[in-house]
Amino acid sequence: MISLALCALILAVAALAAARSLLGGLTVVLASGYAYGIVRANLVETGSHFLFDAAVAGFFAGRLAAPRDGGGGTSPGLALWVALLVAWPMVLVAIPLQDFLVQLVGFRANAFLLPLVLFGAALLPGETTRLAHRVAALNCVAFAFAAAEYFSGIGRFYPVNPNTALIYMSADVAGGYYRIPAVFVNAHAYAGTMVMSLPLLVGTLAVRHDTSVRRGFLLAATAMTMLGVFLAASRTHTIAAAALLAAAFVSRRLPGSLRLGGAAGLILLGAIVFSQPRLQRFLEMKDPAYVAARFTGSVNTAFLDLVQRYPLGNGLGAGGTSMPYFLQNRVRAAGLMENEYARILLEQGVVGLLLWGGFIFWLVLRRFAGGGSWNLTRHLAWVATTIYFALGATGVGMLASIPQTALFLLLIGVQAPSPPVLEREEQEDPGLECRPQPAAV
Repeated sequence: MISLALCALILAVAALAAARSLLGGLTVVLASGYAYGIVRANLVETGSHFLFDAAVAGFFAGRLAAPRDGGGGTSPGLALWVALLVAWPMVLVAIPLQDFLVQLVGFRANAFLLPLVLFGAALLPGETTRLAHRVAALNCVAFAFAAAEYFSGIGRFYPVNPNTALIYMSADVAGGYYRIPAVFVNAHAYAGTMVMSLPLLVGTLAVRHDTSVRRGFLLAATAMTMLGVFLAASRTHTIAAAALLAAAFVSRRLPGSLRLGGAAGLILLGAIVFSQPRLQRFLEMKDPAYVAARFTGSVNTAFLDLVQRYPLGNGLGAGGTSMPYFLQNRVRAAGLMENEYARILLEQGVVGLLLWGGFIFWLVLRRFAGGGSWNLTRHLAWVATTIYFALGATGVGMLASIPQTALFLLLIGVQAPSPPVLEREEQEDPGLECRPQPAAV
């Protein structure tokens, strides 16, 4: 089968790239994540659902085989939390509460990607700069596809089949148009990935000693990234993007020149958005009754019912998130909720929910300082991850959206750098205080 051959090829390429360098391996993983949706849509085979998993598995294998290069190490506190969050789902896989294949797929949405947090913490400043430029290039490619779909329709890129069913259920944009998926599994994944890339793009724009050509490229890519959020017509992600940019503008870490240029760009973006009704789906959020109904539907007494019925969970995969269509009939579901924490409870039980609650509490309250040039990147990474931890109460997919989740986990690591990374920054920029510090409450 073509898809299995592609899985083997991607696994091998990711392993080789990761063995050579952390940055190279991450580039292959993210590029695979960007291509995953459109490839899966046009290659309707069982193996196409696991192309991204193959890239991640190859990356992990390559990093295990890579020689120690003196780069970033491991942040002890972060490593402990990741170990705990991975260990509990590994225990649950052995408990046959669901079909084994269902539990295996469910493991991805609960633990498989979590080690990416540690690799985000190990990124050195120069590697983060190069990663940001590569993500910017990927965003530009995605925007090119999105623009083509906007003007010529999504049918030329996404045929109707079981893999694209969700895309064709989303014709709720003004005028009966579809939300734009670009190259992703659906429009929601497109918008979420764009928002999650903003801390890298905006943070790198503020880094000293960058060339004017690179800054111009990043500015253009950031504009395409923001416009892509509106093309995807995701209300939640639009609000998240607005909050993230607001945090950047009020931060003292943002240079004045960049603030003025950004303000001009936002005015131009606003003019484009408000001239095109298809880009204004986010305005539905201004209705208090709608927002209240959405929140009540996600956070209600059914959550407490799940606690009582499934204190140890109903098995990995029971939440049904990102379950391939050919396995959905094997899931013994227990009443799904549009709430990421209800999904964790349903799949991992009270223990898993408490572990995640403890990790989020530790991460949100513990802020890390670092090299001055990278304060904005880490600040925006903290803001972005905090926003999405909060939004997890009103939707699902935080840990299973491709490649949004990969960027999300890398940003968790970026905001909590390992001691070797901090020491390297201190050597490059002496006089900076690089100790972890608690957040101001």
